[in-house]
Amino acid sequence: MQSFPDCGVILINKTMREIKFRAWDTEINKMVYPVTFSVIDNNLRPLKLNTDGNSSYKFFPLMQYTGLKDKNGKEIFEGDEINVDGYISQEGNRHYVEFYKGAFGSNVYSDFELLSKYKNIEIIGNIYENPELINN
Repeated sequence: MQSFPDCGVILINKTMREIKFRAWDTEINKMVYPVTFSVIDNNLRPLKLNTDGNSSYKFFPLMQYTGLKDKNGKEIFEGDEINVDGYISQEGNRHYVEFYKGAFGSNVYSDFELLSKYKNIEIIGNIYENPELINN
């Protein structure tokens, strides 16, 4: 911790989580890592590199990295379906990672709960690569 009493500032050395996004490319039905952005008309837009070397701006579904990894070391993103602490989701009661009221969590035991609360999270799919998970 570093203190600057003349200006009332205290710096605490904490590591911030890495800010990453992935995108579901709706044209090729594939998850894209990493995502490059550009600001166009005051909007943040994903940049898609075309096979001809040119770029275009598309509105692809974006998912943010939570800063957490599952029990197998996989990075957890919004849109991932998870099992938590051995609790297997029942048909019609899927557990998806979402960003809600400033935090990442899921409806694990019926209410929205923070992901950071759990130690034993396992990713079993996501809503784009495994659409059958949504329909069940």
